[in-house]
Amino acid sequence: MRQLLRLIIPLWLALCLLGCGKPKPSSYPPTMVEAARLSEHEAARALPLLEALADSLDRLDEEGRVYYDLLRLRVNDKLNVRATSDTLIRRITAFYEAYGDPDKLMLAYYYRGRVCADLNDALQAVEYYRKAIAASKETKQFLLLSNIYSQMGEILEYQNMYEEAIPAYQKSYEYTLLSGDSVTLSMPIRDIAGAYYELGQMDSALVYYQKAYAIALETRNRKRELGILVEMSAVYQDLGDYEEVFEILYPSFQDSAGRNMSPTYYSLGKNYLLTGRLDSAAYWMNRVRLDGDIYKRAEVYVYKRAEVYDLLGRIEKGRGNYERSAHYFDLYRQCQDSIVKVDQSEQIRRIKALYDYNLREQENQRLTLANERKQTTIYRLLAVSLILLLFMCGGVGYYLNRRRRWRHQVERLNRDREKQYENSQAHLERNLEEIALLGQRLDEALAQKDHLNAELIRLRKESLEATNLRIELLRSERVMLCESLCRSSLYVKFHTSGARITAEDWTSLRTELDRIYDLTSRLYEICPQISDMELRICYLIKIQVKVRDMASILNRSVSGVSSVRGRLYTKITGEGNSPDKLDQLILDL
Repeated sequence: MRQLLRLIIPLWLALCLLGCGKPKPSSYPPTMVEAARLSEHEAARALPLLEALADSLDRLDEEGRVYYDLLRLRVNDKLNVRATSDTLIRRITAFYEAYGDPDKLMLAYYYRGRVCADLNDALQAVEYYRKAIAASKETKQFLLLSNIYSQMGEILEYQNMYEEAIPAYQKSYEYTLLSGDSVTLSMPIRDIAGAYYELGQMDSALVYYQKAYAIALETRNRKRELGILVEMSAVYQDLGDYEEVFEILYPSFQDSAGRNMSPTYYSLGKNYLLTGRLDSAAYWMNRVRLDGDIYKRAEVYVYKRAEVYDLLGRIEKGRGNYERSAHYFDLYRQCQDSIVKVDQSEQIRRIKALYDYNLREQENQRLTLANERKQTTIYRLLAVSLILLLFMCGGVGYYLNRRRRWRHQVERLNRDREKQYENSQAHLERNLEEIALLGQRLDEALAQKDHLNAELIRLRKESLEATNLRIELLRSERVMLCESLCRSSLYVKFHTSGARITAEDWTSLRTELDRIYDLTSRLYEICPQISDMELRICYLIKIQVKVRDMASILNRSVSGVSSVRGRLYTKITGEGNSPDKLDQLILDL
């Protein structure tokens, strides 16, 4: 049994643990490691390193090649190269879902979301951002988590869900703090301020813009510092603090090299319009570049061409240039028409994206249910197999234990029979035959004057005679005890039909049989599992009570008593059911 379990248990554990081990990480070339390090903040430097590796990808294992593709996607995203297909990122995410590296799976999910955003599938993008967050347990990639929440906030804001976007930006700020990246620390605060601005909560917007500006000053990020000031100017305009607008826009002109100044010109021109200085307003508004897209995403405080034409029309009208004013208002209406068309297209695209998303979700649910059913079937089969295996092991163990128990019981029964033979009439008669033979040999030895041999024969003869005397005495004693029992009122009571047998009667019968035959201890020796009912049947067999009377005494049917007798014989010997053989076995004890 133990050998069987030693074979089965390791095999079962091996089947259960198969495929559960995490693969060893790949070893990347130094150039690839350096490109991965630069890909977050210095993508332009990382790109040539990756391009240099393109011809030697065959030297990498499969995981190395997939990771290279993931790094290329990351660098392209940092360089604002929009994805035109999701084929590559699908393959990457599928690989890392099976590979078992949570950090790379998290990164793959994030860029799957970025690709979906490039393909204008906002709902699917958010879904993969959430998957990236779910895969981030125990990760230390805080900057990546900050980017994920930032992108989620941007998508929610694009859907005009500003209240939902704010918690996402707040999580982005928390993870930026944990990452220790001071370069981007002001960005989530600025995004929170922008969301409050769109909600019309100017006081909250101003507080967060001031905090973002303070962080930009502390981290000495001049470009971001000036950008925050320009965006903050719109808040002061809405609050009516026009002088503060002039003051915070002044630094932007002092450091204009390499920057797009159109947002600054737009804010300054609008501020001059609001303060009634129309000539200055016209000057600065005309410096706004109008060669951008007609309609951009609703990013906070970046100019829109329609708004510029509207303000120019209002400025020229105030200056009395009605013809130019009408021209600008006409351009404004054309832009508005274009915006309406874009909005309608955007709405249609969003509805289609939602429809496609729902279709995907339905298909995913169908596949998930099918997979769950398949897994359930597998688990059930494994459970049934395990149960059958356990039953088989239990059955084998039970059979082996039963055979061992029977073997031991037969050995004990044989030892008891040997002891019984030593006090039997057969042993006595055999000894008498040997004594007669020894008498003849003794006469021969004496005739040959072989005194030593004669003495040995005589001692052996005397020993056998003593043994026979002991046997005769024991047999005589047992006969007397048996006769005493047979003449006793107890014996008569058990042989009287219809007599009421009490517990005291059973105890007395047991005492008498143990005194004569030592029956109970011998029965327990040859069958330790014997029951009280079986013991009583053995007592009745020993005093030769008929089966019909046994049934009456035990309040059982005749067939029931016979069935117990047969089972007890099998329990003792392991042989087939035989009530008569049990009777003979008990009588011989």
